[in-house]
Amino acid sequence: MQPGISTHYRYFCSTYMFIELGNKRYKKITNTSYLSDFEEHLNRLEKSPNESVNARVLTLIHYANGNIDTLCIGEYRGICLNGDLLLHDEDFHNLIMDEIDFYDKKLYEKLRKK
Repeated sequence: MQPGISTHYRYFCSTYMFIELGNKRYKKITNTSYLSDFEEHLNRLEKSPNESVNARVLTLIHYANGNIDTLCIGEYRGICLNGDLLLHDEDFHNLIMDEIDFYDKKLYEKLRKK
């Protein structure tokens, strides 16, 4: 979902929800250094029954063995992996948001003009 948009309700991690939304941006990440950092952070995350997520970013993680994990990230906080809510990790959140340029100032200006 485009950044800076407020809604009356939270979006949970669902591939169906993301299919219906407009203003999608896609990015395939193949940088091995980044993916190594990503995997290291991901492996340290723990489940949390107390966290929540208002999903704005859907990440599909493709593994060499053919498996695919679904990771959702909230705009400011919240991490969900395959439907499990995880303890928030600011470094991991920022790693992803910076890599996909979520807070792109050019995009904000374009959205403001609409």
